[in-house]
Amino acid sequence: MVKVNGKIKAMLIDGKEIPEEQYPKYEKEFNAILEKIEKEHEKGEVKGEANNR
Repeated sequence: MVKVNGKIKAMLIDGKEIPEEQYPKYEKEFNAILEKIEKEHEKGEVKGEANNR
């Protein structure tokens, strides 16, 4: 998925491009995945800060 300024510009699943009109069908799932990635990223930053002390 490619997002620019919060808007989906392209979406591929298993190498197949998804038509724009189908984006809403997948957006909830992608948002959940992105939220999980952001939380894990934050955890990694906190661990990295702790290791630098």
